[in-house]
Amino acid sequence: MKDKVLSPLKCSFDKLEEKTNQQMEERAVEMRQCLLYCSLFSEDQNIYIDQLIDYWIGEGFLDAGCYLNPGATRDKGRVIVRKLTEECFLEGIASYADDHKKVKLHDVVRGMAMWLTDGNSE
Repeated sequence: MKDKVLSPLKCSFDKLEEKTNQQMEERAVEMRQCLLYCSLFSEDQNIYIDQLIDYWIGEGFLDAGCYLNPGATRDKGRVIVRKLTEECFLEGIASYADDHKKVKLHDVVRGMAMWLTDGNSE
């Protein structure tokens, strides 16, 4: 499974926001941290986006301007969720009551995240 699925998926993970300057690299690191954080949730768990962003802020992943402009920090979190969803790392969960206010990590992406954080990805 490693060679057929996880390695190509890691390539996509590594290419999140290709680095072209320091600001882009900082954003890529934030996105990767935020994605890996999602693997802490149990498999197939629906995650409320606003709660997830609160967790990211609490962990310091989105701390730039957190105290001066918390609205901008939350917007930054929403941009990351949108980008991770567009890149198919996160799945938007549709429901009438919540109107796409939840996401979940795809099983294979969660497997990649667990593999990466285990230290055996080289």
